[in-house]
Amino acid sequence: MSNPTTDYTNIYEATKRLQDLRFQHWIQHDIFTWFWWLLLALVIVPWMIWWKLVDKTRLLELMLFGAFAAVISVTLDTIGTLNLWWMYKTEFIVQFPGLLTVDITDIPVVFMLAHQYCATWKSFTITVFLISGLAAFVIEPLCKWLDVYTLLSWRHVYSFAIYFIMAMSLRLTVIKLQETELRSAQK
Repeated sequence: MSNPTTDYTNIYEATKRLQDLRFQHWIQHDIFTWFWWLLLALVIVPWMIWWKLVDKTRLLELMLFGAFAAVISVTLDTIGTLNLWWMYKTEFIVQFPGLLTVDITDIPVVFMLAHQYCATWKSFTITVFLISGLAAFVIEPLCKWLDVYTLLSWRHVYSFAIYFIMAMSLRLTVIKLQETELRSAQK
């Protein structure tokens, strides 16, 4: 039987080495490249557009929807990256595995706007189906072609299902929370 302290020390040393390699790669190949600047723009511009379009009378509801989307996206992206289902070749912030800009900006903003503009479940379902298809079968392959990331043991159809289920679940959750809040306020 191996010594748990020795095992942990080996894990720590391997993790430290990986962290050092990632940082060196980031300094030498990622930071301040054209793609890094594009990622920065993809953090700022969508939020500026969102602020212009957002229904400010529903700000808390939409921010809750977006916050849930961001947390889920970051979590799933981290799980996928750490399990080697995919690998990003460029990182915006080296301390975060995954494509943080998409996780905290693009996915939440697009889904918040869909939630805002689609008054019925039918219109929301159709819109989210189209968004999920565009993201999984057009944008992801384009990013792969641009050498942004590599699929290791992942398929685009899995992404489609996750985008779709995530958006539908978020809408249901936010609506149920609003109904609970309304019932509580009426008591």
